[in-house]
Amino acid sequence: MKPGILIGALSFGLAAVAVTLFLARRDNTELAAQVTRLTRQNAGLRYDLKQASQQATDVGQRAVELDSQLGTTKARTTATEAKSVQLTRELTETKSRLTEREQREATLMAELAELRQKVATGSRPDEPAVLPTLMLAASPTPPPAPAVDVSPYRQRIAQLEEQLTQLLTRALAEPAAPAEPEPAPAPAPVQHQVVRVGAASTFVVVDYGAEQGARPQAIIRLQRGTSELAQVQISDVRPRFSLAQVLPGTLKGQLQTGDLVVFNP
Repeated sequence: MKPGILIGALSFGLAAVAVTLFLARRDNTELAAQVTRLTRQNAGLRYDLKQASQQATDVGQRAVELDSQLGTTKARTTATEAKSVQLTRELTETKSRLTEREQREATLMAELAELRQKVATGSRPDEPAVLPTLMLAASPTPPPAPAVDVSPYRQRIAQLEEQLTQLLTRALAEPAAPAEPEPAPAPAPVQHQVVRVGAASTFVVVDYGAEQGARPQAIIRLQRGTSELAQVQISDVRPRFSLAQVLPGTLKGQLQTGDLVVFNP
């Protein structure tokens, strides 16, 4: 083989080896750069994963706290509802007791007024009490009435007054009714009325007492519908009821329970 051809072949081989080494080094550098880039991305992903895990842990802990708070709130709500039911029941019972006491008070006032009237007129137990004006009209010159023993009346009056006093004392001693669980709207103005009518319509008991502004000697009117029935003068005032005497000459009809109270202008 000629020396020139051998040298050319060697040169070509060396050149090929050099090119191969160059390409290998370049690929190696690119691979190293790619590995570095992937390592950094991996580190970033691990950091993000750690942050997400921490956030998941915080969210789980917050969920546990909220669940505990929800349980506490439910327990409080249940206790509040139970308390509300209890207060409503106590309020209903108190109103019922108050209504019964008011009815008893009105009955005692009516009976007391009748007994006082009998003592004042000196009528016998079996004789009904009538208006003095009616008695004068029936007998212009009545014979003197025989003496009547009024001691039973006075004893009964004392008993009734004691019962009425005990009723009022118990009313003052009882604690105030519990407040409504929720504020109720303002009630409409109350229309006062007759709750008891005395014998021969000589007096009435009305559900208009000191708490509503009633004052002794005040004159009020009684009417049914648009018709005026009588004028009465308050003689005895209690916290929620008043006793009123029918003024002579003003009675225009038979009085009955439910007749309305109208105040003079």
